[in-house]
Amino acid sequence: MSQTILEVRNLKFSYGNRIVLDNVTITLNENELISIIGPNGSGKTTLLKVILGILKPKEGSIKIIKTDIKNFKKWSIVGYVPQNFNVENRLVTVKEFITASRINDKNMLNLFGIDKFLQKKLCELSFGQIRRVLIYTALARNPKIIIMDEPTNGLDEDFKRLFYKLLYSYKKKGCGILLVSHDLEYIVNISDKIYYLKGGKLLEVKTHA
Repeated sequence: MSQTILEVRNLKFSYGNRIVLDNVTITLNENELISIIGPNGSGKTTLLKVILGILKPKEGSIKIIKTDIKNFKKWSIVGYVPQNFNVENRLVTVKEFITASRINDKNMLNLFGIDKFLQKKLCELSFGQIRRVLIYTALARNPKIIIMDEPTNGLDEDFKRLFYKLLYSYKKKGCGILLVSHDLEYIVNISDKIYYLKGGKLLEVKTHA
């Protein structure tokens, strides 16, 4: 029986008087990939930030591997790709950034083409190159849970195909994956569940048979 690795219960969050998340509940298990879709500004990024403890919910509970988010310490098992990553003043090289992350997977590094710009500073990278580095640092740590917010923005179709094939392989290896994406043509084939977020409500629109 698959272990539950993420439990989100009755989550509520608002910006001032605007309700963004209204009684949101999600359960993510091992060997499971859940995708979240919805219009821009519907609160998908906010949901991921609340789950990760970056934002504090008004109500509700979050547990990662049965540990309340307030007490969770094992962040090395979480692979996270944010939607935005500011590199404007980041003067470290890609190699230094990866070394600081304490990960080393040369095969994936070469597969992603990152070996070609290891000596570049982060602030010199294109948007697509930054996304490749962030995806690499999330996956190469051999995570137990993967949380990604629009990871393929700015990436070409060849890399998207590679990425989703790789992501599916992580699911088959036992990872639990929570993904925000607009790539419907890809996620519909690899997701166990797809939720639609709008008006603060999370609606299940697809369950894999």
